[in-house]
Amino acid sequence: MNQYSSYGNFENALVARNSDGWQVEFYVLDSENSATSMFNTNRNTFEKSKGNVATESSSSIGNYSIYTLNSRGTYMHLCRTDNNLLYVKVDDK
Repeated sequence: MNQYSSYGNFENALVARNSDGWQVEFYVLDSENSATSMFNTNRNTFEKSKGNVATESSSSIGNYSIYTLNSRGTYMHLCRTDNNLLYVKVDDK
């Protein structure tokens, strides 16, 4: 949790990952603004890894934002609702 301290205080954080490189994370942050900031930072990071061939989608309505990118054999997904953030980075298979 120290690596994300710039986003504010966390009420809870759960992280699952393995040696094959997949990673699933769920965060409950102290505010919607903190979650939005973390969402935007991770989205920018995902976009920087995008290759020439990619499938991408996004939507933002009220307190809900979603971003999905499938590129270079990796499926990446972000979902924010209120102060909750789900982060997924896994092999696209």
